[in-house]
Amino acid sequence: LMNHPSRQRRAWTSTCDNSVTLADANYDSSQQSLSSYGDEDGTGAATDLTAVPGAAISCLTDLYELNLLGNAITEIPPLGTGGLGLVNLGIVIMEDNLIVSIPTNTFTGLTELSQISFKTNRIEVVPPALLSGFPKLFTVDFSDNRIKSVPVNLFGTDATTAKTYFAGNVLQCNAFDKNGRSEEHTSE
Repeated sequence: LMNHPSRQRRAWTSTCDNSVTLADANYDSSQQSLSSYGDEDGTGAATDLTAVPGAAISCLTDLYELNLLGNAITEIPPLGTGGLGLVNLGIVIMEDNLIVSIPTNTFTGLTELSQISFKTNRIEVVPPALLSGFPKLFTVDFSDNRIKSVPVNLFGTDATTAKTYFAGNVLQCNAFDKNGRSEEHTSE
C-alpha cells in the first residue's frame, strides 16, 4: 500500500477563461500546462484529489500537459473525444495515485499524445490496444504497479518506437522448455 503524506482538502475553481485555481495547482496558459502536486507552503502535503476534476478542466481545450501526480485519484475518465474533450493533450502524468484500472477509451482522440506515465499506482490490467493509433507516442511508463501481463497488442497493429517501462511489476511470462512444454516464469 502506498503511503501518502497528510493531506489538506483543496477545491478546484474554473471560469473557463483559461484560469484554474487550486491552492497547489499551476496553470500556465502560455504553456498549456496544468499541474497539481506538492504544497506551495513547503509542507510537502499533496493535494487531496480523489478524481480527475473534469468539470473544472474540461473547458481547457488547449491543454497540452495534465500532471496530477501525487494525489489519491482512483479512476481516470475518458480524456479525449467522448469524455472531457481535452483533444490537445500531449502529456498525461498520473504518477503516485491509487488508480486500479484504465478504461480502453481513456485516450480516444488524443492525436498529440506523446508521453503517458501511470507509474506507482495499483493498476493490475492494461487493456489490449489501449495505445493504438498514437504515432507521436514516445514514452509510456507503467512501472511499479501490480501488472501481471502485458497484452501483445498493447499498441494495436501500429509499429512503435515508444520507450515502454514496466519495471517493478510482477510480470508472468509463458515460455517453453526444450520439449515444448509451457513453463511459467515470474519477473520483477
